[in-house]
Amino acid sequence: MSGFCGAGAKFVPSRAAAIAPIDPVAPALAAIVAGFSSAPAAPRQAAMGNLISALMSAGIWAVCDRLYVFRNSEDQGSRINWRAPGTGNASKNGSPAFTVDVGFINTSGNDVATGFIPTTHGVFFTRNSNSFVVSTSVDANDVASAALAGNTQFSVNPRSSGGIVQTRNANSGVDSGSANTGAGLYGVCRFQGADYIPYKGATALTTITRASSALAAAEVFLGSSARASFSTKPCGLLFMGGYLDATAMAAFNTAWNAYVAAL
Repeated sequence: MSGFCGAGAKFVPSRAAAIAPIDPVAPALAAIVAGFSSAPAAPRQAAMGNLISALMSAGIWAVCDRLYVFRNSEDQGSRINWRAPGTGNASKNGSPAFTVDVGFINTSGNDVATGFIPTTHGVFFTRNSNSFVVSTSVDANDVASAALAGNTQFSVNPRSSGGIVQTRNANSGVDSGSANTGAGLYGVCRFQGADYIPYKGATALTTITRASSALAAAEVFLGSSARASFSTKPCGLLFMGGYLDATAMAAFNTAWNAYVAAL
């Protein structure tokens, strides 16, 4: 047993008194689970914890403003903002169709609102340092000008009516890429004013020369960029935060694929 040995002596803690490292994953997971109407089963909670741990290890969690995992066990739980449960949870307009482990299908008058307005809520998500990441499980072509999620300046349509990926980042202009399969993780990442990089999974598709514009006070919704021309595909995930480089996007893709495989 350790203690003081007299006046001026130093306290030497015993091994039993050593403080164990704090696990940041457990409290983060507990806060998310508490927001579900029915607690996810243990295997799902394990998958959720592994996803959080991977994002923390890759430095993605640290630059996250909003993270929604719509591929989940229930409507209510899927709309929780994982980064700060209870703050910034998504809400429904009307009755968008929810499917377990798939996500929401949004239509006119029936869509999901994130409440996230970049000019108001963006801390890490800024004009010239941002990442907008989405995912879908559906590979089919989509309607023109649709988006898995977005606003008037940020959006991703993995596979438009012409079979090509269409993206926007900090600009109202839509940039079209090459023919592309639709299912998977997508990101549009910007670290400077002149251009941005669209990703499919861990792969940078190209570098798009498109100068950023001042961010608009426009809310991000699921299924469209302007609440029109709604996507026929479900959005399984939405991340909004600071710039993610190629290494971070690769880690994100690996972590997300592991989560999906565990469902």
